[in-house]
Amino acid sequence: MSKILDIDPVTRIEGHLAVRVQIENGVVTDAFCSGEMFRGFEEILRGRHPLDAQQITQRICGVCPIEHGVASALAQDDAYRITPARNGVLERNIVQAANYLHSHIIHFYGLCGVDFLDVTAILDYKGNDGGMQQLRDWVQKQIDSKVYLPAAPFLPRYDANYLADKALNIELLKHYTEGLEIRRLCHELGALYGGKFPHMASIVPGGMSQTIDAGIITYSNGLMKKIKDFVVNKYVPDVVPVPGAFPQYWKTGGGRHNFLAYGVFPEPGTGKHLLPPGAIINDKFSPLDSSRITED
Repeated sequence: MSKILDIDPVTRIEGHLAVRVQIENGVVTDAFCSGEMFRGFEEILRGRHPLDAQQITQRICGVCPIEHGVASALAQDDAYRITPARNGVLERNIVQAANYLHSHIIHFYGLCGVDFLDVTAILDYKGNDGGMQQLRDWVQKQIDSKVYLPAAPFLPRYDANYLADKALNIELLKHYTEGLEIRRLCHELGALYGGKFPHMASIVPGGMSQTIDAGIITYSNGLMKKIKDFVVNKYVPDVVPVPGAFPQYWKTGGGRHNFLAYGVFPEPGTGKHLLPPGAIINDKFSPLDSSRITED
């Protein structure tokens, strides 16, 4: 028996991905993927003033706008032969780090976690956390009524394999709800140093235009401590057991295993980066040589 399964769009994937799967007697025999949204930012930038670049390219995405803005400013630093001031570099690093933290937290908990979490494990929750009790009662009501509105992203769900450890499920559900708040703090941190978040207007060639004072630094230190506590004590410990519970996925979608990095978080005055540039081709590392990159 042959049939075609269309999944369009594939949710929680930015870029409007569509997948068509051909199935023969219950076995996938072929699959076709397509990104259906042409954005054309290169065409939008053509003929525009260079200073428009860091504003326009940030609109590529509302989750990861800062990388595009900083990349545009770095290109202009190079073109104008500008050496940004130390504070300008540090300020760019902070807004980009805030975006990194925000993206990682929302990716793991908000976009991927719900595919592996068994939300029904909350029915066994016996604690006194008000938010968790409310979630437990809400899930029970949804299951009893079979009317899953408004139940996204937890219900309805596929009949699939989820984490078998109920205690781990409950712990991850706690961190899911807490992660939403920590993600907001990352947004706030970026806005403090960038003026607004996302799509900040303060990223400019030579540094940043946002004025920073002692009050902002003191307040942001408090935000950073809360974010760090969550990342070190909850996020990182959560990241390990979830993929460990699904080893069947480890070799799925591996690609060519070649990687290219341009380096991020430059350390002022050293010529170095906290995360350095480089290339891994056929499992061998080499320094980044941008002159070998061509466009075709």
